[in-house]
Amino acid sequence: MMLPLHVTPARPEDTGRGVARLDPADMARLGLAAGDLVALTGNRRCHARALPQRGADRAPGRIALDGATRGNAGVALDEVVRAGPGGSPARAASLRLAVTGGAGPSPAALARSLAGVPLAEGDSHALPLLGGREAGIRIVALDPPGPALLDEATRITLAEGNAGPSKGLRYEDLGGLSRVLDRVREVVELPLRHRAAFEALGIAPPKG
Repeated sequence: MMLPLHVTPARPEDTGRGVARLDPADMARLGLAAGDLVALTGNRRCHARALPQRGADRAPGRIALDGATRGNAGVALDEVVRAGPGGSPARAASLRLAVTGGAGPSPAALARSLAGVPLAEGDSHALPLLGGREAGIRIVALDPPGPALLDEATRITLAEGNAGPSKGLRYEDLGGLSRVLDRVREVVELPLRHRAAFEALGIAPPKG
């Protein structure tokens, strides 16, 4: 079963954890328990760990994803991603990474950052660095190709080159500004992403 869900930003504390937050009712429909893998399909396919939304965050029909997971699934905020059971992850025997934006993090630091995160070849992730910076991580090769989790026996090597350009600041990086961010998205982002609809209403997209 695949369930269409509207994408919302992750809470800051979930950023970089490979987590997808779903309403408990939607998790029940998919037969998912907390910590199970959920398969996410947009323009790409990836996996995340399903966790329930809590309290005021509960929103049936919506799924909270951080920027890296949205990129891996090939979806943007307010778009629809199809979610379904992700099966059981394999244990990664070897992992080859390309890294950019940092001063050569060690394999041990990379392993700590990616612990518990479902990985697959071609996915990108972020490694927090001192000073609020982050290093971009791209999975160049993974055995098996995924979804897989690291363990203490996984061999981690660094590839030459880099992981590509940084994704920059994301909505979930700005904690405590949810109302301001909602207004920014209404006034700036949505008119640019849905230009034809706004022009049909006689509303000109912002410039500059």
